[in-house]
Amino acid sequence: MKQRGVKKWGIIDLLGFGVFVLMLLTAVFFFLRRSVYINVVLRVAQNDSLQTYYSLPMWYLENLKPGMEQKDLLGRPVISIVKNFSYSSNSSDKVVYLTLKLLTTFDKKSGIYSYEGVPLLVGSYQNLKIKGISIRGVVHRIENKDYKPEKKMYLIEGYINPAIVENQDPYTAETMTDGVQNYLADKVVKGLKILDSDGTVIAEILEVRKEVAYRKFIYNNQLVEVPDNERKKVRLKAKIETERYGDVFLFRNEMSLKINHNVYLSFSDFDLPVTITDVSEI
Repeated sequence: MKQRGVKKWGIIDLLGFGVFVLMLLTAVFFFLRRSVYINVVLRVAQNDSLQTYYSLPMWYLENLKPGMEQKDLLGRPVISIVKNFSYSSNSSDKVVYLTLKLLTTFDKKSGIYSYEGVPLLVGSYQNLKIKGISIRGVVHRIENKDYKPEKKMYLIEGYINPAIVENQDPYTAETMTDGVQNYLADKVVKGLKILDSDGTVIAEILEVRKEVAYRKFIYNNQLVEVPDNERKKVRLKAKIETERYGDVFLFRNEMSLKINHNVYLSFSDFDLPVTITDVSEI
């Protein structure tokens, strides 16, 4: 009668056990990194800076259309353009915010989403591809299940700052003016609105007050004031829509509304730098 002993491990057994362990580790890895769709808002730019100094060509922007998508070998959409959003501006520096739906992996341990192995971090520069188009930009926000947009409307009072409008010090030829040129002052009227690409009013001038501007200069050691007929002082009230980012509410995603700070209102054919003298929540 043969005695039953401990079975010796052969090469085939070791290989089988190795495959089993590998499959187990793979299963654990994919359990911790599950696939999930999330929306990522990308601030499209030409470089990896948070600021945009160079304009994006219109032929490029027009190719970034909602509904475009790229699928994987299983037929699943891995990247889709959900929305193309921008603020109206007459500036050549066009900034576009693309909402992209991405098939990502989520690491429970780190709490980080990744797309094709690249971590999606707010402020990180991403280079994505869809339908033969390269989409380059900075991650503006990640809209997962915890994302809840919050907007507020503010009333601001202020004046058009002549130093900024004329892009120079108001002291010229030893004189100082407190107004802006008439051709600009005349365009500022009650009811002017700024709309975003969704058609939402994000700024509206509610009240305008124009006064005689004065030019000041020193004569015989005395300060002399004379009317400046080529300029007017312009004060206004406007309502401004803002969106919450952290602990602050920003206009156009980048401007905070603070007393003695400047807010730039961009209309169809002119820009209006307004120095804020008072701000209150509506």
